[in-house]
Amino acid sequence: MVTINKNSNRPYYEQLVIGIKEDILHGILEPGEKVPSVREMAKQLLMNPNTVGKAYKVLESEQVLVTVKGKGTFVKKQANIPRDEERIHDLHQQFHILVIEAKHLQVTDEELQEWLKQAKKRFRRFTIMKVSHLTKTIDQKLILEDITFELTSNELVGLIGRNGSGKTTLFRTIAGHYYTDGGEITIDDKNIETMPKERQHIFYIDEKENFLSQYSLKKINAFYRAAYPNFDQDLFVSLMHEHELPLRLSYNRMSKGMQGLFQMILAVCSNATYLLLDEPFDGLDVIVRKKVIGLLLENMSETKRTTLIASHNLDELEKRFFAIAVQFVNQKRVCLAQFFQIIVWYDKE
Repeated sequence: MVTINKNSNRPYYEQLVIGIKEDILHGILEPGEKVPSVREMAKQLLMNPNTVGKAYKVLESEQVLVTVKGKGTFVKKQANIPRDEERIHDLHQQFHILVIEAKHLQVTDEELQEWLKQAKKRFRRFTIMKVSHLTKTIDQKLILEDITFELTSNELVGLIGRNGSGKTTLFRTIAGHYYTDGGEITIDDKNIETMPKERQHIFYIDEKENFLSQYSLKKINAFYRAAYPNFDQDLFVSLMHEHELPLRLSYNRMSKGMQGLFQMILAVCSNATYLLLDEPFDGLDVIVRKKVIGLLLENMSETKRTTLIASHNLDELEKRFFAIAVQFVNQKRVCLAQFFQIIVWYDKE
């Protein structure tokens, strides 16, 4: 997950030091886990081995990494790292200087608080959703049979299947609209059927059975604020204003394109880790589709979230979505951990 920004003024070795620390905070690197050797890391990042070696020496001096002779370099277990009060004091002084500089640049208290809020979001640990041997029968018809896959944070995944192959049933089961008939769904090893609170990490709108469609956007907003503890209301208000969507509007009186855009705003603002989007671009004109995709990708580039997109049309994802996505990434210079992965899932006929 470590990346090096060639255009940054920060030395490469410092970027590597910060990148490894960030991976540890996210849980990508676990305590006791072996890290790539100097040579392997240099090859991976296209860096000089001496630069990587310098970064590793800094991390060892700060007791982040430890080298075991003949075995390699490992992430040091946090329990074995004492608080370095001298470095904490230096950090406090640096923070004080940064605040002074920010105030001289007329940065408001609200902006400083927002920066801190965004920084805390970035350092949420990565989570893993596992769907294991999932089975679901409806009206004595087997819809899902032994479905198994795994999602981690910061992935963009396509789920391809014919109409009627069970994509919506899968989403409804993950979201808790249906009980499982076999297998389990876990988030960080917590079964979401026995621990339903974990479903606050999952966002899904069932457009076919949307009981909120009769309400105004204001009332729908209130529902989602109650359902998602980390719902970003400030961002919601900003995006609604940016896309000229008045809260007084009734959802069922909006065009299909505006409904799709509003759903994406809700998804982004929910701050759920996993976004389940069922045919999100179906029927959208090219202008609205670009807005919806851009909104999704911009949010994913700033957070550590995973989106699972279901579609019956492989060409739709490959040619339309993927083309816009690549264009967006090139313009914004963002990097997703696993930018696009296709799960191909068709009927067994």
